[in-house]
Amino acid sequence: MRCYNCMKELPTDSVPFCPFCGKNPNEQNPPHRLAAGTVLHNRYLVGATLGEGGFGITYVGFDQTLYIKVAVKEYYPSGIATRFNTISNDVRVSAERQQESFEKGKDSFLKEARSVAQFSNETGIVDVRDFFTENNTAYIVMEFLDGIDLNKHIHNNGIMEAKQTFDMMLPLMRTLEKMHRQNVIHRDISPDNIMLLKNGTLKLMDFGSARQYSRDESRSLSVVLKPGFAPFEQYSRKGKQGPWTDVYALCATIYACITGKAPSDSLDRSVTDDLKKPSELGISIPENLEKALMKGLAVHRENRFRNMSELIAAIEKKPVPTEKKKTEAKENLTIVTDDKESDESKTIAADDAENNKNKTIDANELKKDEQKTVSADAPVMAKKPVDWKQAKETDKTNEKNKRGKKVPLIISSIALVLVLAIVGVFVVKPIFDKQSESSSSGSTTYGDEQKQIREGLSKQTISAGSYHTVSLKSDGTVVATKIPDDSMHDVYNKGQCNVGDWKDIVAISAGEYLSVGLKSDSTVVAVGYNDSGQLHVRDWKDIVAVSAGNNFTVGLKSDGTVVAAGLDSNDQYDIGGWNDIVAVSAGRRHTVGLKSDGTVVAAGDNEYGQCDVSEWENIIAVSAGYDHTVGLKADGTVVAVGYYYSGQCDVGGWKDIVAISAGEYHSVGLKSDRTVVAAGNNYHGECYVSDWKDIVSVSAGASHTVGLKSDGTVVAVGDNYDGQCDVGDWTNIKTN
Repeated sequence: MRCYNCMKELPTDSVPFCPFCGKNPNEQNPPHRLAAGTVLHNRYLVGATLGEGGFGITYVGFDQTLYIKVAVKEYYPSGIATRFNTISNDVRVSAERQQESFEKGKDSFLKEARSVAQFSNETGIVDVRDFFTENNTAYIVMEFLDGIDLNKHIHNNGIMEAKQTFDMMLPLMRTLEKMHRQNVIHRDISPDNIMLLKNGTLKLMDFGSARQYSRDESRSLSVVLKPGFAPFEQYSRKGKQGPWTDVYALCATIYACITGKAPSDSLDRSVTDDLKKPSELGISIPENLEKALMKGLAVHRENRFRNMSELIAAIEKKPVPTEKKKTEAKENLTIVTDDKESDESKTIAADDAENNKNKTIDANELKKDEQKTVSADAPVMAKKPVDWKQAKETDKTNEKNKRGKKVPLIISSIALVLVLAIVGVFVVKPIFDKQSESSSSGSTTYGDEQKQIREGLSKQTISAGSYHTVSLKSDGTVVATKIPDDSMHDVYNKGQCNVGDWKDIVAISAGEYLSVGLKSDSTVVAVGYNDSGQLHVRDWKDIVAVSAGNNFTVGLKSDGTVVAAGLDSNDQYDIGGWNDIVAVSAGRRHTVGLKSDGTVVAAGDNEYGQCDVSEWENIIAVSAGYDHTVGLKADGTVVAVGYYYSGQCDVGGWKDIVAISAGEYHSVGLKSDRTVVAAGNNYHGECYVSDWKDIVSVSAGASHTVGLKSDGTVVAVGDNYDGQCDVGDWTNIKTN
């Protein structure tokens, strides 16, 4: 028998006090918690309670396979969940009307556990070892941290020295930086969630509130509040949360560690900001560190560091790389010039749903080369306030005039382009011989062969979604991967694979939790998650191409216009004025359209510049990824814009490309010799495509990649946690 407090093995089964920790070895938990002695997943022995919060309960545990002490976090939302462990360990909801909220929370709990698990063994973060469902709820198994949280450390030992605190926090900041690059934010950083280990290092724990900040659940993040440490945007369900949210909380934590008290509540500070600098409280702190700390504590996010990279650079007195600043999320800020003869301000109105305050920057301090860089710190300058409505109309006029002056590059191929594969996935006929011959001569010219290549393109017949893959068979039916039946995986099963009864399909597209099919009569069918109406496509007619996004669907009509269904939280539906479109692609929260003259239009979320495609020319294919966009040029080269931290936009050196596909954090290109190249995140092996041969179509999903071979079979690499790569037995997939 083991002590339920320290998990040490007892010399006998009946001792009143544990000889190791001195506590009652049989101590039982309150009725609403798991009964001590419970074994989860046929492996983890659960003991006494370590803590309880609004989202869950944490227990000390013991891994009976590895014989190590662990911590077990249970999903148990306060006010919704209920249990009586004397009867059963099963968790129930307090009221039937709360069942849906409970299930959604449980799904998110597991999804984010999975996201955090990829950072296991990183310095500065608790190691997630396992996660699963049981007792009608969900569990995360983590390493057991032997130490004391910063809150207790300060209480026991007094305030910490400023320089030492920053030095201790830097490894944790770098881990958060990596997490943010994968779009995972913690949202609950505070002294009681950071453990000071016996070796003097810090570990961030309690990821019960962690979320994928770029995913919309409905589509907003739940309100998580810890007064003094929660930034202003967390007080609203619609508040725009991101890396800057964790920046604030971490800086608030540092402030508390070196001053002994938390900053004033950010909601109060939004009215009257009376937060004192540490130096004003008599704290000894280097000037650059105090300046960085106070900027990180700015009430409004546009005045804060945008991410951990900028905070680290400020702490270490290093400049933020210009390239990163150019692709960083662009903010609409205000620049004020110091003109002795005039007080006129050069402003760009801040378009912020949370507040309408403008950031002020002294334009005279900007160097000429810096003024060419568009970033949060050096925004585009304007001589007077911009009327955005008028500007939009002007852009449309300019675009029309520009089209009139251009010689259409591919207008004669409109009929063929209308059947281009969507989401950057293309099926290429065996016409590569001539192409390869030209390439081997060292002077590939796409001008004369472009028509041949485009004639070789057909409707999309294979598509990788976030957690599933669908393919079109030669007989017009559709196959999809099967999500495993065990409960842990079942949280991702929204019916997106229920395509067995589809017939007469000519093209398909897989999104996050949905699949869409184009029928031979130009109508559309869809299955999967419909929380935002993304499946409302039955009334669509005269459709020639479809694309499934994160939680919306777009369709291209034969007249070159575009229709959409689903969520429109970021104006991804701002496509009403589009015309002369020959291909469309739906991303996470943005839509991209290819025009017949080789130019590109985009609408929706542009936080990372993923819609900055207005200057693209000679484009023959487009693909919208999670937060980036990829374009294939007529000369076989590739361009990309948007979120780039994982390297998904590193496509500048690609050549002889005939098809492209943008995934969540990676991009894939099909070459004319039927080999494949990839760039970006490779955590799950999704970019291991260099040995693929005889490929005629490719598709990039969230963390996996699929390729269609000329014989109608399929290959796949990457994450297979949900069976999305189980395509080895597929045959007779349509290749032309």
